[in-house]
Amino acid sequence: MLETLQPPTSPVFLPPDRRETLAHLTARLDEEPPGPGRSAVWREIQRIAAAAAWESLTAVEGCVVRIFGDPFAALSPNLRLHHMERATRVAYWRQLARIAWLTSERREYHCRCRIEILLRRPRAVDPDNALAACKCLIDGLVRRPERDGLLRGDRDEDVEIAPLRQEKVRRGNEEVVINVIPLEEATDGERDLHSQFR
Repeated sequence: MLETLQPPTSPVFLPPDRRETLAHLTARLDEEPPGPGRSAVWREIQRIAAAAAWESLTAVEGCVVRIFGDPFAALSPNLRLHHMERATRVAYWRQLARIAWLTSERREYHCRCRIEILLRRPRAVDPDNALAACKCLIDGLVRRPERDGLLRGDRDEDVEIAPLRQEKVRRGNEEVVINVIPLEEATDGERDLHSQFR
């Protein structure tokens, strides 16, 4: 089956360094005999192309917030935590998400939005548990009466949450990438706060 697969050509969204890496891996794929080595090269090609496609999509369509770290390791529903310890961890990750937004484009959306979450960690986990662990990150992006925020709310009428995606990375490179895409026309209240708070 692997022999019939063709490696992807360098897409237009790849920066020069990734184009070079992809070209090198494609050449290796032609040289590797069928077996585990060839399969590993093919998986690496797919990973690079998929990651670049995601970054290209999020850079164009919405506001991207990157939170470095692994919230699942700290907030997995399977962890038996004291309720105060869990509350402390939730508050920490909620604050991390808000800081990530404050240091990004700092947009505000006043309409219903679609939320796409990409969880990057060494091992894939149950999607439902992963989404539950990332819920506090969404909370950190919601506007409150006393503060501004990216989202107008986190109820069903305010957000549509897409199925969570996962990508394996080396230990130490864990992060969550949240892409927020407005689903409605921008209103008069829609504004970019980047210049206002610069």
